[in-house]
Amino acid sequence: MRQGVRKDYLKGSRRNGRAHAPFPFDGFLNSRLGRLWDEVYSEVSEAFDHRSLSGYSFFRDLRWHVQTKCWIGAESGNIYSSDCCGSVVQNEFYVHPWTGLLCWAEPIDRTRPDPPKTKVDLKDGKSYEKIDGIWYYLEEYDIEHEGLTLAAQAPAYLRPKILVEIEGIEFYRTRWTEHVSTKRQLNKKELRKNGLYNGGAPYKGRCAICGFYGKCVHVLRG
Repeated sequence: MRQGVRKDYLKGSRRNGRAHAPFPFDGFLNSRLGRLWDEVYSEVSEAFDHRSLSGYSFFRDLRWHVQTKCWIGAESGNIYSSDCCGSVVQNEFYVHPWTGLLCWAEPIDRTRPDPPKTKVDLKDGKSYEKIDGIWYYLEEYDIEHEGLTLAAQAPAYLRPKILVEIEGIEFYRTRWTEHVSTKRQLNKKELRKNGLYNGGAPYKGRCAICGFYGKCVHVLRG
């Protein structure tokens, strides 16, 4: 190892008042990727003495930056560290358990995929909704009703009670609202127009016969 690198590591004792300063391990280890870890370790051992305070601090920090006791999961293929209670090695340096080479583990992508679309809002109580793998057109609307009921038989909750007399018989004029919901399965033309598909997953490709993006009858027969 270059003597200047050792000086950079010790420089923080005067600048920050500490026994050691964090050495820029990333730059050093990145330049040694793909090399045998034993060779890299021998290189740093020539510049730092384990018995000195600076050497002890350096090798302690080096152990924090490189996972040396690793194993590979048989089913997942991930790299696991024995020093970290068997956790997955990610976003850090490690020594490959088979080859002994210094490697870098990329961080695990934990972004969740977008959930499948099951509803399209068309406003005004209209929407497309996927139910049990089938797309339907749903519409909800209200119907206002108006009628007459005998005043003597009218329930107490009827409001407003507008009294109407017809041929000597008293009636109450009443109004009520009926909520209506309709459901209709979308046809192929509507599915193709809105980019929707029935079933669990879209069929990748377009039928050369009917031009439909999906599992049409020609695809099923083929």
